[in-house]
Amino acid sequence: MGKLTNGFSGPFSGKLGNAVGYVVKGQNRVRGRAKRNKEKDREWTDGRLSTKLASDLLRPVKEYIQFGFACEAEKHKTWNYYNAAYKYVREAIAGVYPDLF
Repeated sequence: MGKLTNGFSGPFSGKLGNAVGYVVKGQNRVRGRAKRNKEKDREWTDGRLSTKLASDLLRPVKEYIQFGFACEAEKHKTWNYYNAAYKYVREAIAGVYPDLF
C-alpha cells in the first residue's frame, strides 16, 4: 500500500498501482513495477529443486557425513560438515528442470 506524505500531489512511499515510490539519500524516487521474467522463474525453480534433492539425499545419512566430512570442514573455517557434504552433492546433480538426477 502506498503512503502519501505531502498531500495528493506530494511524494509517496510503497506501491500505488503500477508505480513504486521510495526514498534514496533523502530524495524521493518513483519507478514502475518490475515485469515478471519467466526465464528467471525457471532458474529459481531449478535452484529450489536441486536444493531439495540435495537436502533429501543428505538428511538420512547426517550422522555418517558428520564423521566423513569433518576434516573437509576444518579446511574451511566457516563451514561445518553439512556444508562440505552439500557442496559435493550439489556439484554432482545434473539434468535440466524438471528432470534433475
